[in-house]
Amino acid sequence: MEKNGMKKLMLGTALVLSTGIFFIGCKSSNDSDNNPSGSIDPVVGTFKGTIEDGENADIKYYNAVVIVSKVDDSRVKVTPKSGEAYSGYTAKTIKVTNPVGASVVGVDEQGSISYLIDTKSLNVGTEKNSAQDKIYIFNGSKQ
Repeated sequence: MEKNGMKKLMLGTALVLSTGIFFIGCKSSNDSDNNPSGSIDPVVGTFKGTIEDGENADIKYYNAVVIVSKVDDSRVKVTPKSGEAYSGYTAKTIKVTNPVGASVVGVDEQGSISYLIDTKSLNVGTEKNSAQDKIYIFNGSKQ
């Protein structure tokens, strides 16, 4: 009986391993991961949410749109949509990373950004770097 149980255990283990190897081996080289670690591309896009003035919390713009564009492999530019009441807020280029494939985050002298890939939520806070800068806080989601 003990010998028979051991054979079943070994056979079951071999079956599980071979099934796993089969599925890994069948993955096409053209398949792309939804959340590739290292890529900042998931944060690129158009977002809708609320802009709050960075110097006067009483000033808020609802249904505001910001555009996040890729500058290079480590920086994105956050720009409020043109032609709107909030368009005067300063566009900022912020250094970002995607360390584990779950979020794109960054903090530097221009501001901070946090994008959660699974919920598609974006938080941006800009910093004043010149007297002309109009700073803001944006919270929204990808459209």
